[in-house]
Amino acid sequence: MAFFRTSALRVFSLSFLVLTLELALIRFVPAEVRSVSYFINLLLFSSFFGLGLGCILSRKRELRWLFPLGISFLFIFLVLAKGIEVFHTGQADHYWLAGMDPNSTPILKIPIFLVPIFVFVTSALPFVVLGQLLAQALDGLPRLEAYSWDIAGSFIGTGLFSLTSFLGVPPWLWLVFDIFAVSFLLAGSRIQRILVWICALMFFFFARAPLPALWSPYYHVQYKLTANRLFVFVNSGFHQMAINFSSKDHESREASEGGLQRYEIPYQTFRKYHGGRSPESVLILGAGSGNDAFVALKNGAKRIVAVEIDPVILKIGQNLHWQRPYSDPAVQLINDDGRHYLRTTKERFDLVIFGTLDSQTLLAGNSNLRLENYIYTSECFSDVARVLREGGMVGAYYSIFKPWLTGRLFATIHAAFPGAVRYVEFEDRYLFNLVIMGAKGIPEFRSTQESLLKFLSIEPLSDDWPFIYLEERTISPLYQGVLLFFAM
Repeated sequence: MAFFRTSALRVFSLSFLVLTLELALIRFVPAEVRSVSYFINLLLFSSFFGLGLGCILSRKRELRWLFPLGISFLFIFLVLAKGIEVFHTGQADHYWLAGMDPNSTPILKIPIFLVPIFVFVTSALPFVVLGQLLAQALDGLPRLEAYSWDIAGSFIGTGLFSLTSFLGVPPWLWLVFDIFAVSFLLAGSRIQRILVWICALMFFFFARAPLPALWSPYYHVQYKLTANRLFVFVNSGFHQMAINFSSKDHESREASEGGLQRYEIPYQTFRKYHGGRSPESVLILGAGSGNDAFVALKNGAKRIVAVEIDPVILKIGQNLHWQRPYSDPAVQLINDDGRHYLRTTKERFDLVIFGTLDSQTLLAGNSNLRLENYIYTSECFSDVARVLREGGMVGAYYSIFKPWLTGRLFATIHAAFPGAVRYVEFEDRYLFNLVIMGAKGIPEFRSTQESLLKFLSIEPLSDDWPFIYLEERTISPLYQGVLLFFAM
């Protein structure tokens, strides 16, 4: 069979390795350096650039030394990134950059602008070598046959990588495998091959995590359990906190009660406009590790649908939340995207709660959208209005770090609930610092004239422009600067 001819096997193997190495970097690098989460496209462009450059240089002198050089630089950057604080001073856009330990002292502070530049260059170097090898292997076969084996390698690589990601296999294992495999395809001395093996072995460094760690389809999830708090970290940064609402410790109990008061604002508001009656059916979008479900139960909800897109975070909440809200028979867990659930459910609710749906990653490796982009649009809140019963309400919790974000959310919800939106802001950011509500069919629940004058000139988010973290309809100034740098 043609597959067993050396050239065909080489084309298939190289295509497989190129594809899986690219996907491993896209999945792994942002998990270790959270600021890269906002530049996943750059990793894709970097691999394509390196691969194309290698193909162009296929008849030139072999550059196999670039492979271990690029891998080594990238490894060093990933290791040192734990001690680097990345900052962003722009006011027109927002990035979640806080690390896992806000009390640690960084050894170095760098602007976020430098991160994509370094990652682009170092990630491109290994693919230059792979591009050279692939082009040379393709030249050894008839064109149609060569492209067939090229596509077959990429297709099988994509499928196998997707399967292992679904099963929670750490992507650094793919890096170890790919680097080892490439060493046998590189021409050179035994010493050069051993150097590449050393590069592969270095990534076993990431087998040990400081906290219990799991890989979900979206994140590298780590968690820390204390007597009264469950901290969940994703992609090397703080994501959410579950609370022991039954703590006997005085200080923790005070903090828990303060948090509970914030969580209960939508329920108290509902009772205010329904003669003291609590919402019987509650939909929670972004249920996370369980706080929202507990609050709904505490406030008398008889039917709770808890929707969470990340199965690992959902499992952590099931197993570790002190009050075990997900074990209550009144709670139905749905592992789904919130927007998809809204579009497909036929059920109606008294209250819809938006948990703190602020992600640290993009929707996909070839997208500039974050996971929550299509959650905070006027069309999504129109879907919310559809699933609400007459007299129903929606409440959204959010952490506001830029003043214009309050206006953006108000205008967006107002587009779906015209004249019936109110909000409460807090000075401190414990858990969240904004609760914003809308109502359906409650004439007494009206927006204040002050908020209408302040926010109605702001453009609401829509499915055509869902970029919640941009102040204006434009390309992020940071992205403009990075693209301009590479264009030069």
